[in-house]
Amino acid sequence: MKTVANILTQWKFKALANGGIDVAAMLHKCNISNYELNRANGRIPQVQHYSLMLETLKYNDAFLSRQISIDRFYQLFPDLFGLCLNESSAYKAIASFIKYRAIMGDCDICEMKSNHDEIMIEYRNEGPPQLGNGSAVGNFILFRNILREYLPDMSVQAGFVGNPVTSEKVVSDCFQSKCLFNQSTNFLLIGSQSLHERNVFFNERLHRLQKDTAESVCSELKQSKSFSHTITELIESIINSNTAEGDKTIFDDVCNTLKQSRWTINRRLREENTCFTDLLKRVRFNVACRLLAETDKSIQEISDSMFFSSPAIFSRFFSLHANMSPVKYRNRK
Repeated sequence: MKTVANILTQWKFKALANGGIDVAAMLHKCNISNYELNRANGRIPQVQHYSLMLETLKYNDAFLSRQISIDRFYQLFPDLFGLCLNESSAYKAIASFIKYRAIMGDCDICEMKSNHDEIMIEYRNEGPPQLGNGSAVGNFILFRNILREYLPDMSVQAGFVGNPVTSEKVVSDCFQSKCLFNQSTNFLLIGSQSLHERNVFFNERLHRLQKDTAESVCSELKQSKSFSHTITELIESIINSNTAEGDKTIFDDVCNTLKQSRWTINRRLREENTCFTDLLKRVRFNVACRLLAETDKSIQEISDSMFFSSPAIFSRFFSLHANMSPVKYRNRK
């Protein structure tokens, strides 16, 4: 499943709210729940992301002229932009940005071609055609801004598929050159004899740490961005909060939090070859293991906290999954 970091969506909603836009209505229309929007290190599925992009197209001029800056995006994604600002050359900075930009989102495709003194970046948007070239413009501004940190002098030529979806003047001002439209591809052509020159401020030791961190974040994303992971986290949160009235209401609580029906949640889970019942069993078992190992709660208390009808039923459930009784698990050395 392709996704975008929810912190990017938060930033966009905050900017819109500051401009007097009714973001609550937009949130509802785009089917983005408060839980998905605000949970730590959360991701927004591409369908909801594209829905938001369509809703905010008319505000693109303001975002391009005032919101896209290295300082701002470093605050949002320090692991990504810290690495890109500490590369051995301008070329390597762009290569790293393309390699690790999934930290921001992976709903589109960027590719780079190069020779000694030119690089060509091509951008493909996989969203609905109504989005036009707006996303390409925003991404190319980030590319150019990264390169400005390395190259005191460079030539810039940007070209975009279709007609401008934002003010042609605003776009050209962002690149400080006249942009081309109705091209066969979205492209950014950068020319400079210093593309491969070594960055005199390059910190190699820090770079190794930054690259390891970026690799780790991308690896974790592959595990955590699935819808089943979101549901698993939400089930555990509900159990730990003791707000549910019983195991049969946990699913209702999940539906209410995500503002999605049981049918929609089950359909999305089937697409990942799992189901709510299996996830609930897994969470109950994992929470039980943690409570047995890390607390002094009795078997009765643990059973009650996870809505088993009796300690005996809880013990049978636990033994089935752990191949040992709860007591034996707690007393193991």
